[in-house]
Amino acid sequence: MEEGTEKEVSATTGRMPSPIVTKKLKETSEKSEKSEKSEKSEKSEKSEKSEKSEKSEKSEKSEKSEKSEKSEKSEKSEKSEKSEKSEKSEKSEKSEKSEKSEKSEKSEKSEKSEKSEKSEKSEKSEKSEKSEKSEKSEKSEKSEKSEKSEKSEKSEKSEKSEKSEKSEKSEKSEKSEKSEKSEKSEKSEKSEKSEKSEKSEKSEKSEKSEKSEKSEKSEKSEKSEKSEKSEKSEKSVNSRPLYH
Repeated sequence: MEEGTEKEVSATTGRMPSPIVTKKLKETSEKSEKSEKSEKSEKSEKSEKSEKSEKSEKSEKSEKSEKSEKSEKSEKSEKSEKSEKSEKSEKSEKSEKSEKSEKSEKSEKSEKSEKSEKSEKSEKSEKSEKSEKSEKSEKSEKSEKSEKSEKSEKSEKSEKSEKSEKSEKSEKSEKSEKSEKSEKSEKSEKSEKSEKSEKSEKSEKSEKSEKSEKSEKSEKSEKSEKSEKSEKSEKSVNSRPLYH
């Protein structure tokens, strides 16, 4: 190739080719060969990498599927155990309920029998008590009659005394009511005065707050005007040309 190129150059130009040209041709040919080799090696590496990545993905997928199957199996086993436990607990509860119901029935029967015995005894005792009461009532009636006569006399006396006490109490109550009314009227007047004073204080406070807000606003506006003026003066000073 190099000899052919040299002959072509000599034929066209009529001169011998320079060694620089031949070196450049050699370098270009070597570079092209090296680039081809590097491209081939890169392609082979890429293909190997892609194969490795595919293999790793396949292995990961298989592991994931195995894990999912294992988790499903474990969940199923747990569910079956839970169902068995729930059935056992239900059976035990049913048995306990049945035992409780039997016990309650027995206790009810025993209570009923005791109640019936008690009722019979109570009836007998009531009968005896009634007979005793009738005798006592006769005696008490006699004693009551005598007591009533005495009470009537006493009641007359007590009524007279009560009337006198009532009259005194009524007078006292009237006096107390009058005093209470006067106190209430005084309290109401005081409360009205206090409310009026509070309202006046509130109004004064609101006026003061409004005045302070206005003064603050005016100060702020003055400050902003001063700052604007100072900025304008600085700008005018800066915009003036310097004379040397």
